[in-house]
Amino acid sequence: MISYYDIRAAQTAMRALQNSPLRRRKLDIHFSIPKGNPSDKDINQGTLVVFNLDPSVSTDDLLQIFGAYGQVKESDIPAESRS
Repeated sequence: MISYYDIRAAQTAMRALQNSPLRRRKLDIHFSIPKGNPSDKDINQGTLVVFNLDPSVSTDDLLQIFGAYGQVKESDIPAESRS
């Protein structure tokens, strides 16, 4: 999961990186839809969920790759992203 402070950065990253190879696997990227009502301060932020990650990919790797498209608020690699 990659959260950006600016939804436009998330959109740009998704367009640029969708199906891009990363360590022999193509990235499968989706927008995360917040549950409930997002607060006003979060309304323009964007969160991407990245699937099909190779087990060797680290959070730092994702920060470096996705950080090129805007300021990252948060990053995490849930177990389901590696399948």
